[in-house]
Amino acid sequence: AEFSPYNLPRSYGIEMRPYLDNLEKELADAKSDGKVTEQDADPICFGLYKQLCIWAVMTGRVFVWVFLVLQWNLMARPMNVDGISFQNFWANGDSVVFKYNTNKKDRKGANTTEKHCYANPKNPFICLFLALGCYLCIFQQKFDRDCNKVFRAQSQKEKSASSSFSKALKKMLMSIKDSALKLQEFSIRDGHFHPHGVRKGSGTHATTGSMEPPPIPSVLLRGEWSMGKVLEVYWRFSMIGDTYLGRCLAGLMPEKPNFGILPPHFTAGRENPFIEEGMKRCFGVILRRYGGFGVEGALLLFLASIVYHHEWLKTQIAGTTDHPFLQIPILNDPKLLEELKKLVT
Repeated sequence: AEFSPYNLPRSYGIEMRPYLDNLEKELADAKSDGKVTEQDADPICFGLYKQLCIWAVMTGRVFVWVFLVLQWNLMARPMNVDGISFQNFWANGDSVVFKYNTNKKDRKGANTTEKHCYANPKNPFICLFLALGCYLCIFQQKFDRDCNKVFRAQSQKEKSASSSFSKALKKMLMSIKDSALKLQEFSIRDGHFHPHGVRKGSGTHATTGSMEPPPIPSVLLRGEWSMGKVLEVYWRFSMIGDTYLGRCLAGLMPEKPNFGILPPHFTAGRENPFIEEGMKRCFGVILRRYGGFGVEGALLLFLASIVYHHEWLKTQIAGTTDHPFLQIPILNDPKLLEELKKLVT
């Protein structure tokens, strides 16, 4: 009240002080519970992102793995990943394209842009195609429903999946020995680790992780950040810039010869009886319920990645009896897997 440009009574400040004190206490309690604002979250750098993916796979947390990898590649807010449905992605050449229905500042969805995402065959821990393929395959039965959301249950409300991810990520860290020390090594301050940091980290990695970074407009558009009224008139979406950015976010380096590497893919289509059988075994429910949305091409790429990385998948489940990868059907059918291996390049 003392410094306000408005004519407020001095009693206003006195009466508001208890309210502000309680608000500060609630904020402190929220931080202790791992609930921080987007501004307070420290960036999760590329190195920590890879470590989190390794922990998620090693502990069998497939949901944490796929949500994390997708959030990083889309440079998204957790709520953007939360709302993704089977109509929001499709295959386009060697990429899988995602497009939100809406975003934080565009509730009508008139200006959302396509986001080209790529596989990383050299590092399965951070390979989006493999993570999505494993998740959709392992949990395909849950998609036999009317709700077409990829991460939300049918009865769950908006942000429920992102909330589940935040809690599961925190629980995973609590289960890892010396995880707090590891976070400190990656410059995460105590109380400042949060999924919001994934978006900050991927944006930082894209713009500063290489001497040949992608165009700034492409970064801003993928992150759904405003460029200001003038620049938004003159700087528009470019597929070339977005595809370049997509490869950088996949963990491919522009300076390396394998920057343009192709994803694992089949040399034939669903007319091949072995590929058709593999698709039905791994994604049969999804194809029956949502095949009309155009996800078939993406699922073919995901299946090819599962086949390509079959040895790596078997390594993760070696000596275990409950790892979710054990539920991938083609890993339990040596004859079918052998035929599919001949068709993947």
